[in-house]
Amino acid sequence: MMKNGALKQILLVVFLILGLGLTGCEDEGEQYDPRFRDIISDIDEVQFQITQEMILKSSTPRDKAIIRQHLRSIRDGFIRLSRDQRDELGYALIKRAVKAMRYDFIQVLERDRATLTPLIQGAVEQATRAAEEVGIRFKVDWSIYSFRFSEPLEKEGFVSWPQGAWQVDWALDRSYVSTRGQDSDAWLIAPAMDLREVENPTFRIVHTININSNSREKIFDRQAFLSKSFRARISLNYRGGDPDPEKCGCQWEELDLGKLPSSKDFHTVESPEIDLSRFRGENVSIAIYYDTRRLPKHYVNWNISLFEVAGAGTYESSTGRVVKTLLAYDFGKKRLDPFQVLTQTPESLQWETGGREGSYEWAVVKNRAGNKEPFQRTSSLLLSPIFVIENGKKPVLSITEVINYIGTLNLDELKILISPDYQGGNILDANWIPVERDPELEIPEKSWGDIVTFGVELGELPNSQFTLLFWFDSKTESNMVWELKNFSLEAKGGVLKARHFKSAPYIPPLESEGGLIAN
Repeated sequence: MMKNGALKQILLVVFLILGLGLTGCEDEGEQYDPRFRDIISDIDEVQFQITQEMILKSSTPRDKAIIRQHLRSIRDGFIRLSRDQRDELGYALIKRAVKAMRYDFIQVLERDRATLTPLIQGAVEQATRAAEEVGIRFKVDWSIYSFRFSEPLEKEGFVSWPQGAWQVDWALDRSYVSTRGQDSDAWLIAPAMDLREVENPTFRIVHTININSNSREKIFDRQAFLSKSFRARISLNYRGGDPDPEKCGCQWEELDLGKLPSSKDFHTVESPEIDLSRFRGENVSIAIYYDTRRLPKHYVNWNISLFEVAGAGTYESSTGRVVKTLLAYDFGKKRLDPFQVLTQTPESLQWETGGREGSYEWAVVKNRAGNKEPFQRTSSLLLSPIFVIENGKKPVLSITEVINYIGTLNLDELKILISPDYQGGNILDANWIPVERDPELEIPEKSWGDIVTFGVELGELPNSQFTLLFWFDSKTESNMVWELKNFSLEAKGGVLKARHFKSAPYIPPLESEGGLIAN
């Protein structure tokens, strides 16, 4: 029986002979169509650089010969198109050579990518435009980004939400990322991807699913898990942090992963190539989403060994998205510590903890002690510790709050302030900058309005520190309730530390000279 190596050598020789036979005789002195003259000239220049060992210097003679033949096939394809723009063999020569160079010999091309990649990309763009003009379908792509999860997620720019929900691991000498668990809501979000220079973008994963029955559960519906638990999504406006649309203010569109494996034998499959053409020209975030909430408690695993985006063009990784959560603070605690409550008088209504049926879900303040109690003009503040960011860049703050009112809503009575220089003691000794909410925000009367103030850029903070102040300054005679649910801080790297301090139990009138808010 013929060995694989010998068979490949024979096929290679046949391919080279066929390629030479198809391209015909030399074209010295031929006048090319002006649209293809530059690409043919560029190929000639690269061929010259290879012969002079200006590129591919370390490649073997065999590899150089193969790459030179691929370049010749691309050149001959454009010569055929120069003679007849409808020549389907010309397009076939270009497509076959481009795909072979990108897939089969990518390890050879790595060192010289700066020269060869623009040439290949230019060839694809030229052939695509020429085919469109005459109504011929020409589609060629290659892998522009792939990750096999052999590095920590954060190093590659992936976000696991919640942190640690997805873990990198190895088995049988293969790396992968996995998640598992019951009542789980786990996101794996790839680095933001700029598709502006990519033709025919597609996305795929190689993955393994395993679902085993838990004998203690009466219902075992494998199809329910397959249809509800394993998803892929894409967003044009995800900026980091919690990807829940209600938390991030972003939108996600479902992507079809195709037919999933039965999972009975822990069997690995490749998803279909998912067409992303409608997102060409956009900066996108692709997420793998695992959801086993509202399903019986069986044993479920999802392993992903390859994440790949393909297309014809140059991929640029976006660095605009925050990738590390430094703090995710939830007010659902029994006590408000380490936050402090400040009031103008001991009689003022104060911030306190609250929730449904005796639980603790938020920090809350209101201007009536009870529904039948009279309205109070009250001023109550909730003051955070001093947060210090070490080695973090471009910190971004997100806040989730809820407002309910009967009467007239005036958001100036529910202020969120940030100080870059508060050091403890009297808050009037520091500068305070208001956080602006969405100017188009509408909260209907007698309803609970959820507000997500996300993407507050803190910029270059003096001393890399900030302090939050939530100021309830009730003046209008309306029944008003203000609840704080959570806030988070994200940045590019770094760590966050909280510095605590002692403060007075109440504050002097804020209408004193200079006021509280910096001009």
